Amino acid sequence: MAAVIQDPSRQITKPELVFKIDGLSCGVNDAIFIPGRDSIVTGSEDRTLRIWVRRDTGKFWPTVIELLPSPVTCITYSAESHRLFVGLENGTVVEYDVAEDLNHIEHKRDYLSHTARITGIVCTPDMGWVVSASKDRTVAWYSTNSGRRICEHILEHSAMCLEYDVGSHYVFVGDSSGRITLLSINQVNGQVMCRVIRELRGHEQSVSFLAWDSINSRLFSCSADHSVIFWDIGGAKGSSFELQGHSKEVSSICWWSTGASSANVKDSKYKGLLISGGLDGYLIFWFMDPSRIESPNWSESDVCHICSGPFFWNVRKMWNNMSVGVRQHHCRRCGHAVCDKCSPYRSNLPCMGFEKDVRICSQCFPLITDSE
Repeated sequence: MAAVIQDPSRQITKPELVFKIDGLSCGVNDAIFIPGRDSIVTGSEDRTLRIWVRRDTGKFWPTVIELLPSPVTCITYSAESHRLFVGLENGTVVEYDVAEDLNHIEHKRDYLSHTARITGIVCTPDMGWVVSASKDRTVAWYSTNSGRRICEHILEHSAMCLEYDVGSHYVFVGDSSGRITLLSINQVNGQVMCRVIRELRGHEQSVSFLAWDSINSRLFSCSADHSVIFWDIGGAKGSSFELQGHSKEVSSICWWSTGASSANVKDSKYKGLLISGGLDGYLIFWFMDPSRIESPNWSESDVCHICSGPFFWNVRKMWNNMSVGVRQHHCRRCGHAVCDKCSPYRSNLPCMGFEKDVRICSQCFPLITDSE
């Protein structure tokens, strides 16, 4: 896997391979670190759950191998309660108690939460919840004390990933349509109800993964549309920044709050690194650069913004002009709807998050500065 550092001018060394785990015979669907321990938990397509502990030799060896009734799709661990929650392909969430020495796990209960693949789990020790999302279009809250269902929310599309904000107790759900839904639960007249706070729309395809910056109240999302979006939830401005560096689906992201930030940055909101990994085999480290510019929203029109030529669905204009309609495109610098003839240029725009060449219209291309 290759590694890319966003700004080659910064004197930062490339990541070095510290270790790798071999011996897994099939695909690994999820892998997590156990906080404060030199150990990793993995879940695989072969229906096995493994806890790997690093030995004195520096190699990882499995101390626990648990065979489950269905492939493991996602895992989360609660360090406070030493509980492990495992999501399965068949829609079940399995809870285990983990021994202090990590040599044994004890089955506690099964949550029959869903009827299809579990795509995300979060455990909230402060509230006593385990929240799960599934491809059956549901998000379910269960009590970890009683094992009973608290409430459920039904989405319009399959849920693909899940994230949780400890401070507000809000749940973020990314779905297969590219939408991110913000949910909360409240008690009304003795009944627990789920309500939608807001929806975030920016991705064109399925949302693959979500990451939350709890210090600055920022949400990061990645998608099958090759993009990463940074949502400033706590800024009260509704701003978002698109990051384009991958050529294939971005499968996972991670917010590294203690990562080395860009030089000469004193503001805490620009400290830390965002790490994204994609099916193109690249691992990209993104600086939260204060000079980054918000990418423009795409305008919609029936004709080209520059030449006024009709797009192919504008039948009336095509008939009046006696011309053939063309496909609609968008300039990434201004956001205007343009035809292919009026947007022949390609350029990268790192200040807007476009690390690779994107479409630029004939009006914007001469205006691009060296700083952009």
